[in-house]
Amino acid sequence: MKINIKGTQYQLTPEIRDYLDTNLAAIGKFIDESQGEAICDVELEHMNAQKHGHVFRAEINLNAHGEFFRVEDTGESRNAAIDAVHDEIIRRL
Repeated sequence: MKINIKGTQYQLTPEIRDYLDTNLAAIGKFIDESQGEAICDVELEHMNAQKHGHVFRAEINLNAHGEFFRVEDTGESRNAAIDAVHDEIIRRL
């Protein structure tokens, strides 16, 4: 699976990349590469909400099995946002 990771208003540290790699490896178990290469685009964003403090947004766009899957969610921590999109994309696969 080819993976592209982008940070918007957010610095991608090695710790975050490791956490993402672990979650994306779990997603990779549900993808049959014999049907063609899967491409996964991941975006993490740090948004400053005016009333609620920090909000993190995670988005996954996945082309696999000849289909396109898109999941986006927010959370109060980066890990919460990543976990939410991870769970939803696995559910859809």
